[in-house]
Amino acid sequence: RDSLASKPSRVSEEELRQQYGELASAQAGLQKNQQQLEDITGTVPGVVYQFFALPDGTMGLHYVSNRAEEILGISSDPADFFERFTRQVDPRDREAFLDSVKAAVSSQSPWDFTGRFIKPGGETIWLQGISRPFVRDNETVFSGFLLDITGRKQAEDELKLLKISADRSSDEVFWLEFSGRILYTNEAA
Repeated sequence: RDSLASKPSRVSEEELRQQYGELASAQAGLQKNQQQLEDITGTVPGVVYQFFALPDGTMGLHYVSNRAEEILGISSDPADFFERFTRQVDPRDREAFLDSVKAAVSSQSPWDFTGRFIKPGGETIWLQGISRPFVRDNETVFSGFLLDITGRKQAEDELKLLKISADRSSDEVFWLEFSGRILYTNEAA
């Protein structure tokens, strides 16, 4: 009897050791995957995020890359990121931002928004947010990124001013591609 009673505990110890080994291996794999994710999102020229929306209207973030602190000036802690981010959206664009989020969530369609964002230090930048949705369990999840497009917006504004000046000029003005194809001519040309 004593030998039979001790066998189950040896088997149990062996099973526990095996399970512990499997758990340790799985944990090492998860840590490696986490490090790869951080390496990738740390080099992308924007903030990578995963946003969720539940049927009851609850919204939040599962993940925000560390680039949020560098690009937006706010912590990447996903716990209350949506609220903190929304407060920093320029008041002139805030309603359109929230409407775009609600529309994408309700239709489960891709989200694309461009608007101004005021960093905590007062600097205004232009952001473009893009994401694609998928449904997981009872939530709609949007994986995407936020890009600082301030330079592009400034270039667009300068080009508009240049076009206005060229349109008003009595001199002939035209723009060519390097290939020689005409891109623009004013009335005088």
